[in-house]
Amino acid sequence: MSEIATMPHPEQHSEHHTENGSGFFSIFNHALSIAKQHWLIFLILIIISFAATFATILITGGIGLGAMMVGGAAGAVAMVTLMALVLVVLGAFISLATLKIVHLTISNKEVKIGEVLTYGLKNILSFIWAGIVGTVYALRWSLIIVVGVPLLLQIVNTVAKFPMLNDISEGGGIGEMGGIVEYPGVRGDLFSMLPVINFVLMALAIVGIILMMIALIRIIFLGYAFVADEKRGVEAAKASIELVAGRWWKTFGYFFLNTIILGISIMIIVFIVTLVLGIEAGQMANGLLSQLATILVVIFSAVLYGAYKKTR
Repeated sequence: MSEIATMPHPEQHSEHHTENGSGFFSIFNHALSIAKQHWLIFLILIIISFAATFATILITGGIGLGAMMVGGAAGAVAMVTLMALVLVVLGAFISLATLKIVHLTISNKEVKIGEVLTYGLKNILSFIWAGIVGTVYALRWSLIIVVGVPLLLQIVNTVAKFPMLNDISEGGGIGEMGGIVEYPGVRGDLFSMLPVINFVLMALAIVGIILMMIALIRIIFLGYAFVADEKRGVEAAKASIELVAGRWWKTFGYFFLNTIILGISIMIIVFIVTLVLGIEAGQMANGLLSQLATILVVIFSAVLYGAYKKTR
């Protein structure tokens, strides 16, 4: 397997060094050309992904069954957690390998499957760490809002609806039918203002979600900054943020359009396969194409990163 390698064709050499424009279809076609050039290596990555996922389900399923018999609900939670961790590591490995292939291709270097897989295995933990700290760094304010607002909402509602004993002694309390009665003093005022307070806090939560979406687009190139520019930790996120600055809407639009095209293409192909070969074949095609689409999105992000750097 390590002997599988591809070299850039002579006519592709100038393509990877010459900017053909940063328009969407230029980037999209460039990404497709890289996928076609290294189709065998990407197919191997997809097979590895399928095999590892299947093995993970079998192993964690067996462990989880035993854990559920011993620990009940706790065992089920442990099984789901273990499976999630394995799938995160697997996803990071596939992304790393794909980004390395694109980087070698754009740099006009030979792509060897052994080198790509070794790179992915050696750097997987630092890549995951960069993703975690970079995401927390970029989303820190939106996370505070999204996590803090529901907590504050719960506290305010609890304080307003369930007063202390001294409030009840002042004339408030639970009515004969169990309904909450108006409370005098501070708690009564708080209770009467609950609709307004809830509205403000919910609006603030929506703002937090919007800020989170904005931040996620800003760090969308974190992975390729890790591979191409050897940025680590927060520096990978900062490199992506710097590159997206002033081009947020363009970046969002490009990725949105790329996702729409891939999604519609998958739906059409799966529909045809299901119609001709049956439901099981359609499900298999959907799984295969979903893996391929994930790889194409990663390739697309790497190509767009390179185009942005040339026009920065």
